[in-house]
Amino acid sequence: MQDYDISPVRADQDDKNIDRDLKRFEAAHEVWRNNNDRWDECYEFGMTGRPGFNGGSLDGRFDRVFDDTAPQSVGTFASRMQQFVLPTRLVRLEGGSKLDAKQRLSLNKKLVQVNEDIYAVLRDSNFGTQSYECFQDLSVGTGFLKIEHGSIGSMVNFASVPLTDMVTDNGPDGSLDYFAHTRNEKLQDINIIWPNAELPEELLKKRNDNPLEKIELIEMEYRDYSSPNIIQYQYRLIWKKEKKSLLDFTRRGRGSSPLIGFRWSKAGKEVYGRGPLYTTLPNVKVLNLVRQYILEGAELALQPMFQYEDDGVINPDTIELVPRAMIPKGRGSSGIEPLITNTDTRLGQFEVSELRQAIKEALFHDYLGSTEGTPMSAREVSERAAEMASKVGAPFNRLNSELIQPIVHRVIYIMKEAGVIPDELEVDGETIVAVPLAPLARAQQAEDLTAIDRYVEMMQARLGPEMANIVIDQFGYADKMRELMDVPPEIVRAPEQRDEIQAQMQQALQAQMGGQNGG
Repeated sequence: MQDYDISPVRADQDDKNIDRDLKRFEAAHEVWRNNNDRWDECYEFGMTGRPGFNGGSLDGRFDRVFDDTAPQSVGTFASRMQQFVLPTRLVRLEGGSKLDAKQRLSLNKKLVQVNEDIYAVLRDSNFGTQSYECFQDLSVGTGFLKIEHGSIGSMVNFASVPLTDMVTDNGPDGSLDYFAHTRNEKLQDINIIWPNAELPEELLKKRNDNPLEKIELIEMEYRDYSSPNIIQYQYRLIWKKEKKSLLDFTRRGRGSSPLIGFRWSKAGKEVYGRGPLYTTLPNVKVLNLVRQYILEGAELALQPMFQYEDDGVINPDTIELVPRAMIPKGRGSSGIEPLITNTDTRLGQFEVSELRQAIKEALFHDYLGSTEGTPMSAREVSERAAEMASKVGAPFNRLNSELIQPIVHRVIYIMKEAGVIPDELEVDGETIVAVPLAPLARAQQAEDLTAIDRYVEMMQARLGPEMANIVIDQFGYADKMRELMDVPPEIVRAPEQRDEIQAQMQQALQAQMGGQNGG
């Protein structure tokens, strides 16, 4: 059976399966709910202005935030991740380890146009804006992205799904393969949103009597492992109150599911990730509290409390502390005096500076350091970039498997449905692989380049040029350097052309040597 089944397959509506799915939803929802308080603090102090987990109202949330370091750093973090992890030219398809060198080079030239087509699809979509929103949620730990068929002018449409709206769960291999959320929809809108939904007689009657009435629905999609050799996902829309399925079908094929969940890092069997904002939240809260105390101390300095001797002359109920006011006082009385509190706001500024620096470092706000003072040399910039790459190395590997590769599979699936690329093209990780082109991936490639160059130089120094040429495959060396430097394969000669040119050079050399011997 082919991996890509364009037409969804209807599944049998089974009450036992619905009960099983509802139990899994309740269990996953409980895990999600247990994390709400900590996540809500991340949203309140790090993404000020976004609705939180404990209700959608924003009343009073701005009044509790006294420092904008975290919100600014979260925005910078999202931009950094978009720049270093998820650029528009996302990957390059090329031959995998299952092929030999000649087969890989030949296949790479055939994949040049496919790579350009994928780049064009991502470039013409809303990929950039939605990925930025996802990375803000990633700062908390977990992000969700929905990739669906596009409309006029764009083949695909990306939609960021906030952590407040999505429940997820781990699969057998530890990846996120279950997604669900509740929706309250008007009865009149159900068949508009889901044209194929089948409403029972009870709901049809309710819709006729009161089309504006809302009902609670659970929309879920999860990986179905009933057929081990087939990648398939079960979709279900359930009327929660009556436990009835309104829509139920199966998607088949790698990349057929539109939902992608990805995490920054996690521990053990945790479902949700831990992002840099999540881990540095204590610093954010302390900084916010210190800033609050500093502002309160400044208020006391600017508008101090007053004290006076009760001499029978001063009446505090009739005194107004305004410019040029005449305030009587008794003979020998000290009158009205400000109450000295000995508050020194400068003490808090030292702590504020350290906390701000810690938060910025955690969210990669100033990974190149301050722009003030003497400009950094190119070497220092390179070393700082390498240091950032080492810090993000482990999370990047997870993002590659949970975000980049699923995006590629989903986009290719949609492009196949549109007939843009052939059905037989399959990114299986063996014959064809998707190589990330993100700057962080290239930073890791730079280390490989340095190691190869050092090895070649060492061989030439210890064995001499002639023996080094015998030990080192020149064509293999050139192909590996091209691969690590992301050089387009079309500018490199095909293996057949190399062999032909090498044979011609050998013939010319033999003819020249023969002429010299004859002379």
